[in-house]
Amino acid sequence: MKKLSNIKVVRMALSLIILLSLTITPAFAEIKDANKDSNKKDEIVEPKAVYDGGFWFTPLSARALTTFYAEGEQFLWTYAIADGHLEMLLDPHFNRPSVAARQGVPNNSFSYTYHPAWAGNCWVYDSGAQWYTGNYYMYLKASTSSAYTGTHSGMQGSDVYVPDLWYYENIEIYE
Repeated sequence: MKKLSNIKVVRMALSLIILLSLTITPAFAEIKDANKDSNKKDEIVEPKAVYDGGFWFTPLSARALTTFYAEGEQFLWTYAIADGHLEMLLDPHFNRPSVAARQGVPNNSFSYTYHPAWAGNCWVYDSGAQWYTGNYYMYLKASTSSAYTGTHSGMQGSDVYVPDLWYYENIEIYE
């Protein structure tokens, strides 16, 4: 095995330091400029941004025991490596939801458990940490039904972001 000379090792180390500084510096320069221009003292600006997405039911009203869909998406962007999370919380009166379509999230299943954002038990899908850099898109479509009439709710987002990010929607189930 060939031994590297000290000069080559120093050159490689300097190249790595320069590369890392060129990658990270723009992110923190943007944070500094955003904080400088902000009039709000409690506003938090981070190098990662979510911050577009949505959640909806299709259709917005359905007959009892017929299939309807809950869909949610998030558009994420960052300068550096970051973790994205997509959680979908569905009304406990729904039948067990199943994943009908997905993009950028694992094929996890829903579990009936307690979630603090719901403040009780509900059907929970949690993507876990999805590591990304640059642009990243997460989408989840779940199919379910309900025998219970009335207005029911769902939400999609995550409580790991600062601040928490949630999108809400209601569906009307009729006889």
